[in-house]
Amino acid sequence: MKPKKFRIVNFKSIIDSGECYFEPGYTVLAGKNESGKSTILEALELFDEEKVLSKSTSPIGTKKESELFITFEVSKEEIEQELGEIYSKNVSISNSELITIKKDMSGYTIEDGIKLPEKTKKIETEEIKALENNIIKIIKESDLKDATKEHILNQGLTFADYENDIPKWLENPNNANIYGNTYSLNEPGINTFSMILKHIEEFRNTEFSENKFLKTLIKRNMPYFVKFDSFDDVFPDSVSIDTIKTNPVIQDLEEVSDFRIDEIISDDSQIQANHENQVNTNFSKVFEDYWTQDDIKLVVRKNGDKIYFWIEENHILFKPSQRSKGQQWYLSFYIKVVAKMQETTPNVILIDEPGLYLHAKAQKDLLKVLERQFSSNVLVFSTHSPYLIEENRLNNIRLVEKIEGSTTIVSKPWARIEDKETLTPILTAIGLGLGDSISDRFKNNIICEGMEEVLYLQAFQLLNDIDKDINFINGNGAAKLEFFGRILEAWELNVKYLFDNDTAGKRAGKKVLRDNPSALVHYVSDVSGESTVDLISVEDFKNIILEDNSINVIKNSDYIKNEKLDKVILARKFLNHVKGGNIEVSPKSSDKIKILMDKLYS
Repeated sequence: MKPKKFRIVNFKSIIDSGECYFEPGYTVLAGKNESGKSTILEALELFDEEKVLSKSTSPIGTKKESELFITFEVSKEEIEQELGEIYSKNVSISNSELITIKKDMSGYTIEDGIKLPEKTKKIETEEIKALENNIIKIIKESDLKDATKEHILNQGLTFADYENDIPKWLENPNNANIYGNTYSLNEPGINTFSMILKHIEEFRNTEFSENKFLKTLIKRNMPYFVKFDSFDDVFPDSVSIDTIKTNPVIQDLEEVSDFRIDEIISDDSQIQANHENQVNTNFSKVFEDYWTQDDIKLVVRKNGDKIYFWIEENHILFKPSQRSKGQQWYLSFYIKVVAKMQETTPNVILIDEPGLYLHAKAQKDLLKVLERQFSSNVLVFSTHSPYLIEENRLNNIRLVEKIEGSTTIVSKPWARIEDKETLTPILTAIGLGLGDSISDRFKNNIICEGMEEVLYLQAFQLLNDIDKDINFINGNGAAKLEFFGRILEAWELNVKYLFDNDTAGKRAGKKVLRDNPSALVHYVSDVSGESTVDLISVEDFKNIILEDNSINVIKNSDYIKNEKLDKVILARKFLNHVKGGNIEVSPKSSDKIKILMDKLYS
């Protein structure tokens, strides 16, 4: 069972999160502090089978019940396993979806289950009919009196009749009321009815029913929901021998290494010493894959009534609490999360603010570690750090914002956002700074009005298969282009100016030419009022960028402005599609783009 999407209703600050899809690789919950990112992870953690959803999670001031919805993809193999051999051979099965709900103080209920073929019900009917025939045979061959046999068989009883009525007859065998007649059941008669009830009970234990099937399917295949909290999950400096067997961190350590509690606390000094050396060597080799910043080892030593843990670096021992928060975080994260991964059931791994204690390089390394080590699991982590957001994977981002006290999830980072501060880590990640754009290795430069123009032009360059050493620079507004152009010209670099064909662009272009008549000034289009995004046809804009052909769009730039969408994120999305090679623009778009690119590259 692989989670596909979730929805959280009436949980603390969340009235209704809306549907949120899990992305392959990992899903990022991005937003500013106090937006509700941690609350979302807390709710997902409570979906774990071992957790209980209590009434205390309802929003303040309401008695409405908390509800957690998760839709799972269920494989053909998982369904066949639960159906059993007799059903799997007789029905055609395909991958399906299962919507499960968890509410206050209850287990899982099913909102929309797997639709099994009618043939499964037919098989069940045939089995019941066979059981009814077997019961008739037992009665005919029994030692019941002939009059009793005849009276029962003439009723045309069904399986359900026998199941409901035989217990009543056995309650008073000396005076059994069997459909209007009173009979005294002798011992053979009692044995006959007891045998029939045993057959019915055995059938009930093995029979197929959709409800029973779904519950068993969930029980066997529901993934673990494992949450790692940067604030609470801390690796200890030491643990007393009295409490070591119940310490959850040490229990997890046993799962991920050769560490064994019984051997480390053994009274046999040779066993205890040998075990220390073995654990230290093996654990450190595995941990190297997770912590790449320094060459360190984990050392375990027993001293008196305590087990001490040390981090060895350059042959010097340090307490875990003496090391950097980042190093402590990695150690704790590895032990807790990897411990759960020893299970055969897949996991949903939830990480709250993984970059909190890590410097920029360690945060970037963490993304590689997560993908390499946990690729077979579903990963969800919260962050407001730009270093944990990859500019080429904007589809993985889910924006979390709190509007009027209620947390909601916006699944598309290019959608309309009420609180613009929510976008800050994303905009930082995809490079709004000018400094990254200017480099003296580029002899030829084209200065654009904004970052969105830079991204669109990079995409247009790929679409036209142009391979020239030209740099596109974000000029941070039409009025500033001349300023940056003069800097580049002072560095003896070639410069072209590209303006939108609107009022601000025309005014700025004229000023550049007035101050420097030899300047190379271009406009994105000869059509008055058009900007770079308008070179893309309306249909391509709706299909490729908005991903919704039903929206009414007259002019691309006007729609973005009116809906208050983020121009840069939309442009990055278009560039990512072009880089992925999974789009084909219409001739209308292609012709307009080619005119501009020919102009710029002439």
